[in-house]
Amino acid sequence: AGLSDNTLLGIWDDGQGTTYGVGQKGTILKSANDGPWEFIDLGTTETLVGIWGSSPTDIWIVGTGGLILRGNGTTFQPVSSGTDASLLEVWGLSANEVWASGDRGTILRWDGTQWNAQPTPVIDDLWGIWGANSNDLFVVGNNGIVLRWDGTAWRRMTTPNNNPLFDVWGSSPNNVFAVGVSGTVFRFDGIAWSTMTPPGQANLFAMTGRAFNDIYAVGNTGACYHFDGATWRALAAAHAFGPLAITP
Repeated sequence: AGLSDNTLLGIWDDGQGTTYGVGQKGTILKSANDGPWEFIDLGTTETLVGIWGSSPTDIWIVGTGGLILRGNGTTFQPVSSGTDASLLEVWGLSANEVWASGDRGTILRWDGTQWNAQPTPVIDDLWGIWGANSNDLFVVGNNGIVLRWDGTAWRRMTTPNNNPLFDVWGSSPNNVFAVGVSGTVFRFDGIAWSTMTPPGQANLFAMTGRAFNDIYAVGNTGACYHFDGATWRALAAAHAFGPLAITP
């Protein structure tokens, strides 16, 4: 309380007790060893939108103006992105395979040495990334867009409607979920995308899971939806994020 009133847009935990939150005006907050939140001065006022790390000492942050920062857990340095597009998400499979998505249909790939722009068939904002392996990845964005990477190219998939999509997660290449505005939940079963029935109409901005029958989506007004393998149900936030819910 009282530490910052800047909006936070991304969060990542290193699995060893240190968590980072990033947001507007170059804000990054760090909680080390489950301790109090502290500021890290990044020397930028760009809005920071996404954060992901391959390890506690290899962390990526992306933001507006094509900003990409790489950190070792203590300091962060800019890395050339080759674009001025706002970058909206970063996610990876390893230290040598990291992906970033952004506006104007932007997708970048880190190959362990540099970021390279990837051709895409759209010019819409792309928000969420998830993949099962190097040859099977998904990116979602505005206008109901889902792009799939087959190891060679990004190709647009057919979706049930044009509702903007903000995040994507899967338990396997044949069980992939995407969420977006007005409670939109799509599922890909390996053949086609279909619409699922949500327990409400909140805009959904993020999702994650541990298995096909244990998936969470969160959004406006404290919305937290859980999928148990059969049905999406609304949970009270205090329950959804209590110790029993998040303990592996």
